Amino acid sequence: RGWSMNRPFAGIPALLADLQAAGVRLAVATSKAEPTAQRILAHFGLDASFEVVAGASPDGTRSAKSDV
Repeated sequence: RGWSMNRPFAGIPALLADLQAAGVRLAVATSKAEPTAQRILAHFGLDASFEVVAGASPDGTRSAKSDV
């Protein structure tokens, strides 16, 4: 749970809002487990900024960075 003690870099939430308002389609690709990535984004209120969140699958079928 160390991630929950962090915060987004200054200006990032505003930048994401500006990009979204401009119609830029955003996605996240991470080697973290997809449910974990979604939970982190939601915790910081950033989840609505991204159309797609792709990460490692819990069943291991998508675990390498190149698979994500």
